[in-house]
Amino acid sequence: MSTPPSGGTGARRVDIDWLRIIVVLSMVPFHVALVFTNRGFMFVKSGLHSPLLWAFVGFIYSWAMPLLFFVSGVGAWFSLKRRSAARFLWERTVRLAPPSLVGLLVLVPLCAYLTHRQTVASPLGLGAYLARHFANPQVRDVYWGHVWFLVALLVLAFVLLPALVVLRLDILERLRDRFSAALRVPGALLLAAVPIAAVAPLPSASGLPTFGWGMIAPQGVAYLIGFLLASHDRLREAIDRSLVPALVVGAALGLLTIWVPIYARRDVLPHVVFYLGRWAWVLAAVGLAQRFLHRDCRARRYVTDAGLALYLLHVPVASLVAYGVIQTGWPIACQFLVITAVTYLGTIAAYEVLVRRWNPMRRLFGLRPRNPRLGS
Repeated sequence: MSTPPSGGTGARRVDIDWLRIIVVLSMVPFHVALVFTNRGFMFVKSGLHSPLLWAFVGFIYSWAMPLLFFVSGVGAWFSLKRRSAARFLWERTVRLAPPSLVGLLVLVPLCAYLTHRQTVASPLGLGAYLARHFANPQVRDVYWGHVWFLVALLVLAFVLLPALVVLRLDILERLRDRFSAALRVPGALLLAAVPIAAVAPLPSASGLPTFGWGMIAPQGVAYLIGFLLASHDRLREAIDRSLVPALVVGAALGLLTIWVPIYARRDVLPHVVFYLGRWAWVLAAVGLAQRFLHRDCRARRYVTDAGLALYLLHVPVASLVAYGVIQTGWPIACQFLVITAVTYLGTIAAYEVLVRRWNPMRRLFGLRPRNPRLGS
């Protein structure tokens, strides 16, 4: 099956919107699952460990973040097609800086307070804790939390701008034609895993992959690849030709990692194999979206508009809900399902009540102002 017509490189990619929505929505069960693992960061921990949920975390981790950076790169292509580089940076700053500050100055400290209450025998009151938090901020996971993604996007917009400007030049059209011709072999795009693995840090001594800021370089490569693959219809056709190989490779390497602890050795080959599997899932997701996710609907428009706010709000809501639910003593499966369901509902409710209808709040959460005339 061939890639559906895109309407040119200036047309909106509804399939990319759907991918962004899928990733944002998958972050809720991902972060809730981390509550029930003894590895991986989350503000609230149950003290229990579920191998099944840890495997689920590993699967979502393998594709979610690189896919988000990939689709952000696609968005950067369309943005730079319509505006200057200076305007591009200004709009990225206006869109990403305010929600980053809201996250770092309000949401993350409130989440970190729940961690404080869980881990300290005599916890401070909220006011005293916040005073200490801001007097001695720690540049670490508990400080950045899930907001690191927004900060990383803003950093990459500035750092990678020279490369983006060069890649969009019309004089490179012939080069893009030759590049797309070289990708006619099904599965050729899987080789993009090599530059991603080349800039990624090796696993830690404990055998776990690197989380957080150590991942900004490989995510930056995924961002550049998304930008490049959006630049030419034939490059998008190469994604379609790579769909089946990507599904096969992703599934095979996913099963392999269940039986073979590839993180146990800090060697180059297991490192490349891991990133090949990661990239295969990203490529498969993009290929499936190109084939099947073209229908527009009110739900897509709603979540696309609310995306940044939902991403920012879901972790505080999940942390607060988990803080109460883990004290019930219910089975892990029951706790997981309850926290996940309530987090979805609570996040949407918080968005509707606190953000959606108020233009000052929309700006703080990186959303476009609401137009009353259009009912949006």
